[in-house]
Amino acid sequence: MTYRFRVDRFVRRGTVALAVTGVLLCSTPVAFSQIELGVIQGVVTDEAGNPLDEVTFVIRDTGRGREFTIKSDKAGRFYRRGLPAVEYEISVEKEGYQPIHDKLRLNAGVDRRFSFKLVRAAPEGAEEFAGGIAAFNKGDNAGAAKAFEAALAKAPGLPEIRVNLGLAYLRLGRNADAVAQLEQATALGLGAAHVQFQLGGAYVEMQALDKAAAALEAGFAKQADLTDPLAYEAAVTLGAVYFAKGQNDKAAAQFEKTLAARPGAAAPMLGMAKVHFSKGEVDKALALFDRIVAQHPGTPEATQAATFIKELRKGPAASSAGAGRVTVLSAGAVEEGVLRLARQYQQDAGREVATHFGTAPEIEQRLSSGAAADVLIAPAAVMDRALKAGAIVAGTETPVGRVGVGVTMRRGVPAPDVSTVDALKAALLGADSVVYNQASTGQYLEALFARMGVMDHLKSRTTRYGNAAQVIEHVIAGTGNEIGFGPITEIKSFEPKGAVLVAPLPEDVQNYTSYVAAVTTRGATPDTALAFIRYLTTAGARQVFVSTGAR
Repeated sequence: MTYRFRVDRFVRRGTVALAVTGVLLCSTPVAFSQIELGVIQGVVTDEAGNPLDEVTFVIRDTGRGREFTIKSDKAGRFYRRGLPAVEYEISVEKEGYQPIHDKLRLNAGVDRRFSFKLVRAAPEGAEEFAGGIAAFNKGDNAGAAKAFEAALAKAPGLPEIRVNLGLAYLRLGRNADAVAQLEQATALGLGAAHVQFQLGGAYVEMQALDKAAAALEAGFAKQADLTDPLAYEAAVTLGAVYFAKGQNDKAAAQFEKTLAARPGAAAPMLGMAKVHFSKGEVDKALALFDRIVAQHPGTPEATQAATFIKELRKGPAASSAGAGRVTVLSAGAVEEGVLRLARQYQQDAGREVATHFGTAPEIEQRLSSGAAADVLIAPAAVMDRALKAGAIVAGTETPVGRVGVGVTMRRGVPAPDVSTVDALKAALLGADSVVYNQASTGQYLEALFARMGVMDHLKSRTTRYGNAAQVIEHVIAGTGNEIGFGPITEIKSFEPKGAVLVAPLPEDVQNYTSYVAAVTTRGATPDTALAFIRYLTTAGARQVFVSTGAR
């Protein structure tokens, strides 16, 4: 989800440097002034005609070497009497506006009223900012980012620059950098709805679903009108976020709102159909899938709907017990939950389930080497790449849970306080060694420790392994004050062996990985694969995942 920031409030079309000619206006009607010798009076406004206060007027009598200073009041008025009737040089200045330098003459017995109009000065970095917008319009996201970075170096306090830099980073796939810029723009006071919507979209890309929901909700608190295209798109995304979090009722309510704004729209209709499917309301899901195929042929939504229809309309023979063996290739972070549910499914459906687990990089390697599986369960980012590679069936992606990062130590070792970022930092600096993996969790931790400013201190004391299981085994076998990090689900699975889940990472720096199940394109039994995925989304299955530490 991307949103364009309206730049016409920040940079004028055509030019950055605004002309100042013609901003000193004089008039002589008696009705606007008082008859008084040697008087300078009038009003000063901005471009929109709003009065400006605290504008400084410096009036210089160059012939006599005298200088007078006055300021405008809240109504923009200025007044000075008793001035010799001669020619003066005048400067009109206010911070943030282009100054006026001109000459004027006061004539004895002639009533004159002066009107000054100040034009906002082009801010520092405006030229670079304009270059960034031009690059955006050409589709040059890298060039846009470079230009916005240059603008930010000159004007770090302007939130508009950070918003657009965040958008450039988002389009370049630099999601963490995008979030950082958008968060800072919000902190600088630019909490407008469109900024919150962009921030929510960036969080979605990072799979930080709680933060995504909060940002999108904050945007709707400011802009709830779904006739606005940005608000509408954000509303659909919020429904998808609720669905990914397993909040089916909230997702349904959100999709209903968007359908009320645009009856029959494909995206919210597909979202509502998936909610019905997840809740086991197959007839309602089928009705919506049929409408999508009929009303929106050739769209991605219709393709996804057709995939579901194919499975849901299979006859009893295809769904009977023993109709096929299901092979599952899954990320190790959800291993405990998948194993429990596989055993239950074998008992309930009478189908054998074969499972294979690995880290995210291992899963991608197996997919690229042509490994066969019916169901893939992987982080959302891996699933996105699998979809682009044609390894999964579009439209079958179904969220099964989210897993946060936890802190682990061996049983019997005093557990440090890690409830806040500062406490976590102190615990890291006080540890004998720090252990984490080389997979997605470890990559996130490496970036986090760098942001916390402790990476250099930890380098000599850091041990990394290929997967979380090796990390936790290292911690259990330790003899000192070792601190390990890994998916909460995997830490909990090692508790019987001597590991302790100290606590999740502080919420401010928590990183949830969303896990998604999908039917693969190489599987031998796509129908039974989709049936197994449907089983993973039942209320009972969700409770199993929660009991293992997932959300």
